[in-house]
Amino acid sequence: KTGDVMSKNVATIDQGCSVISAAKIMSEKIVSCLVAMDNNEVAGIFTERDLLKRVIAVKRNPSRTSLKKVMSSPVGTVSSDCSIMSAWKLLERVGIRRLVVVDDDALRGVLTQTDILKAIKDGLEEAEDNYYRLLSESEHCIFTFDLDLNTTFVNPAFMKLLQVTDPDELINKPFLPERFWDDHRERDRLLYKLTKASVQVEKLSLKTAKGRRLSVILFSIRNKNVKGEISGSQGVLYNVTAKKGLDVTPAEAVKVV
Repeated sequence: KTGDVMSKNVATIDQGCSVISAAKIMSEKIVSCLVAMDNNEVAGIFTERDLLKRVIAVKRNPSRTSLKKVMSSPVGTVSSDCSIMSAWKLLERVGIRRLVVVDDDALRGVLTQTDILKAIKDGLEEAEDNYYRLLSESEHCIFTFDLDLNTTFVNPAFMKLLQVTDPDELINKPFLPERFWDDHRERDRLLYKLTKASVQVEKLSLKTAKGRRLSVILFSIRNKNVKGEISGSQGVLYNVTAKKGLDVTPAEAVKVV
């Protein structure tokens, strides 16, 4: 919510004061904006940008210019329980850089583009951390690889299946290196298919790092970044060594990816 990320220590000034008075307050408090008040109601907002564009650039006398003449008004307002994304959309739609947070006509704080972007960044990082934590704790053998088919993530279950103890044996290396195959041509065919199809289901014959034979079913699906661009793939290896002939459908496989 906006109330969680807004700046609560807001500097205010009466809209009837002069620009020079506003500039002194901004300098003393080391702030980039002031909320202009009309009695107890928010009347406008005065920023460093307003000072430059509406006063200095047009050679107004700051001692004789009322803040009311040069402040930005009306201001965009949101409540403290407004969502971060709703506030961001309002900023984009109106084309402003700050929102004043008001509850029941009472000033609560100021929300800037920087506040919102930091909150979004922190939220994405937390979501990513939770995502990889869940993958790491999963009993399924999960992997991801980039557009060059280099492995970018394997979870402990994947390493255990291939009897690998150090993730560096797989990370930043070509996906399923040749030492896990008896027939390198099969690997070449798989890698070719992975570059062509958005969803791939293949039954593979592999061997572990210690030479144990494996029969697995690979399911992979394309990944996209926040811009909607394909960034690689993620998937699961199902160990069916003890259940040869078992079929796993894409619909069943995708539930655990």
